[in-house]
Amino acid sequence: MSSAEEWPIGGYAIELENRDELLATQTEATYRSVGDIPAEVDPRKHPLWQKGWMKVFNQGSIGSCQGCALVGCMEYCYGLFGPRVAQLSCMYAYLTSQMASGIRGDSGSTLNGGTKAAKDGICSEEVGPYPSRYPGHGWVTSAMREDAKNYRMNSHSVMRSADEIKAFIGSGIGIVQIGIGWAGMNPDANGCIRSYGSGGGGGHSVVLAGYATDSVVGSQSSAGYWILLQNSWGTRWGQGGFCWVDSRAVNQMISRGGTFIGRSDMVTPGPRDIDWTKESVFV
Repeated sequence: MSSAEEWPIGGYAIELENRDELLATQTEATYRSVGDIPAEVDPRKHPLWQKGWMKVFNQGSIGSCQGCALVGCMEYCYGLFGPRVAQLSCMYAYLTSQMASGIRGDSGSTLNGGTKAAKDGICSEEVGPYPSRYPGHGWVTSAMREDAKNYRMNSHSVMRSADEIKAFIGSGIGIVQIGIGWAGMNPDANGCIRSYGSGGGGGHSVVLAGYATDSVVGSQSSAGYWILLQNSWGTRWGQGGFCWVDSRAVNQMISRGGTFIGRSDMVTPGPRDIDWTKESVFV
């Protein structure tokens, strides 16, 4: 697939997002200085990647992008800082996010609803496997809710710039979820998104999963680094489901109404040491 029209719309209910509540309930994070964070963060280079951690999901024809992105954030934190799980349930995350916002039908969900759902917890994919079609809220069982108590996100922090996103991830606090208008957001032949337009079209939610320098990416950016984006349209999209976004484009997304929040398993988000292995790029 090559053109934007051939890809599904994600299902982020951009018109229903409660940004005021997200801002009112956020916890400000503290960061390490630029010189004290890794030059590169790329989960695909971590040994856990070979074990299915942070795998690219395909939401198919269901508008579950926000649930998929929320799960990606949680898997990142639990893989590094908690009991390691292979996969959390994207459908459970989607449906409970909808419930938290009072949304019915396969009409998407919001980051604010996802924030509330994540504080109650998201169950594992084993307990809540992804169905072939939208199942409705009655799909959620008591067994799923019980399992969900094991996996919670305890804080969110509103992100105001690409530099802040880089500092949040590099400080070992957590990872970033975004909700934007997706029109025109397909990467070029080098796997890069260099600018962001008006953001029209349908809403979509994805994960900002890391960052790297121009030399690593192999393309020149506006500020010397790129942000790694993970999508939920399967591995045929971009570079195996990922792409690189110029910091300028990220700042354009934020200034033009995008919702950007750092998610963490920490109650008080701040710098922490990460037990990276020698094979990792994070040493």
